[in-house]
Amino acid sequence: LNSKPSAERLATERNAPADRTAYLDLWRVICVAVMVASHAGAEFDLYTEYNMLGGQQWVLPIIMLVSGLCFCKSSLPVIHYSARLLAYFSLGSLFNWAA
Repeated sequence: LNSKPSAERLATERNAPADRTAYLDLWRVICVAVMVASHAGAEFDLYTEYNMLGGQQWVLPIIMLVSGLCFCKSSLPVIHYSARLLAYFSLGSLFNWAA
Protein backbone atom coordinates (compact mmCIF):
# COMPACT_ATOMS: atom_id res chain seq x y z
CA LEU A 1 0.00 0.00 0.00
CA ASN A 2 1.04 3.56 -0.68
CA SER A 3 1.68 5.27 2.66
CA LYS A 4 1.62 8.75 1.15
CA PRO A 5 -1.82 10.38 1.10
CA SER A 6 -3.14 11.38 -2.28
CA ALA A 7 -3.26 15.07 -3.24
CA GLU A 8 -7.02 14.85 -3.76
CA ARG A 9 -7.62 13.51 -0.26
CA LEU A 10 -5.37 16.16 1.26
CA ALA A 11 -7.25 18.91 -0.59
CA THR A 12 -10.63 17.69 0.67
CA GLU A 13 -9.34 17.37 4.24
CA ARG A 14 -7.86 20.87 4.13
CA ASN A 15 -11.10 22.41 2.81
CA ALA A 16 -13.39 20.48 5.14
CA PRO A 17 -15.22 22.74 7.60
CA ALA A 18 -14.03 22.63 11.19
CA ASP A 19 -16.19 20.90 13.73
CA ARG A 20 -18.77 23.32 15.03
CA THR A 21 -19.28 23.58 18.74
CA ALA A 22 -23.03 23.59 19.30
CA TYR A 23 -23.01 25.26 22.70
CA LEU A 24 -21.13 28.28 21.30
CA ASP A 25 -23.80 28.67 18.64
CA LEU A 26 -26.50 28.35 21.29
CA TRP A 27 -24.90 31.05 23.46
CA ARG A 28 -24.57 33.30 20.43
CA VAL A 29 -28.29 32.88 19.60
CA ILE A 30 -29.32 33.55 23.21
CA CYS A 31 -27.18 36.70 23.42
CA VAL A 32 -28.48 38.06 20.14
CA ALA A 33 -32.09 37.36 21.17
CA VAL A 34 -31.63 39.23 24.46
CA MET A 35 -29.99 42.17 22.67
CA VAL A 36 -32.78 42.31 20.08
CA ALA A 37 -35.36 42.34 22.87
CA SER A 38 -33.54 45.14 24.69
CA HIS A 39 -33.22 47.28 21.55
CA ALA A 40 -36.61 46.53 19.97
CA GLY A 41 -38.33 49.71 21.08
CA ALA A 42 -41.69 50.35 22.69
CA GLU A 43 -42.79 46.72 22.63
CA PHE A 44 -40.08 45.78 25.13
CA ASP A 45 -39.94 48.91 27.30
CA LEU A 46 -40.86 46.89 30.37
CA TYR A 47 -37.98 44.49 29.70
CA THR A 48 -35.49 47.33 29.29
CA GLU A 49 -36.74 49.31 32.27
CA TYR A 50 -36.47 46.42 34.73
CA ASN A 51 -33.46 44.68 33.09
CA MET A 52 -35.12 41.28 33.13
CA LEU A 53 -32.71 38.35 32.93
CA GLY A 54 -29.92 40.76 33.82
CA GLY A 55 -29.11 40.97 30.13
CA GLN A 56 -27.35 44.28 30.46
CA GLN A 57 -24.71 42.68 32.71
CA TRP A 58 -23.92 39.35 31.04
CA VAL A 59 -24.62 39.58 27.31
CA LEU A 60 -21.57 41.59 26.21
CA PRO A 61 -19.02 39.53 28.20
CA ILE A 62 -20.50 36.25 26.93
CA ILE A 63 -20.60 37.37 23.30
CA MET A 64 -16.99 38.58 23.55
CA LEU A 65 -15.95 35.25 25.09
CA VAL A 66 -17.73 33.29 22.35
CA SER A 67 -16.15 35.46 19.65
CA GLY A 68 -12.70 34.99 21.15
CA LEU A 69 -13.13 31.22 21.40
CA CYS A 70 -14.30 30.98 17.80
CA PHE A 71 -11.35 33.10 16.67
CA CYS A 72 -8.89 30.92 18.59
CA LYS A 73 -10.34 27.72 17.14
CA SER A 74 -10.14 29.03 13.59
CA SER A 75 -7.20 28.52 11.31
CA LEU A 76 -8.03 31.48 9.05
CA PRO A 77 -5.63 34.44 8.97
CA VAL A 78 -6.40 37.67 10.81
CA ILE A 79 -6.76 39.57 7.55
CA HIS A 80 -9.82 37.44 6.72
CA TYR A 81 -11.56 38.55 9.93
CA SER A 82 -10.47 42.14 9.45
CA ALA A 83 -11.90 42.24 5.94
CA ARG A 84 -15.18 40.73 7.11
CA LEU A 85 -15.48 43.23 9.97
CA LEU A 86 -14.72 46.08 7.58
CA ALA A 87 -17.48 44.85 5.26
CA TYR A 88 -20.00 44.67 8.15
CA PHE A 89 -18.97 48.12 9.38
CA SER A 90 -19.27 49.61 5.90
CA LEU A 91 -22.68 48.07 5.28
CA GLY A 92 -23.97 49.17 8.69
CA SER A 93 -22.66 52.69 8.19
CA LEU A 94 -24.28 52.82 4.77
CA PHE A 95 -27.65 51.76 6.22
CA ASN A 96 -27.36 54.33 9.04
CA TRP A 97 -26.44 57.04 6.56
CA ALA A 98 -29.37 56.09 4.30
CA ALA A 99 -31.85 56.21 7.19
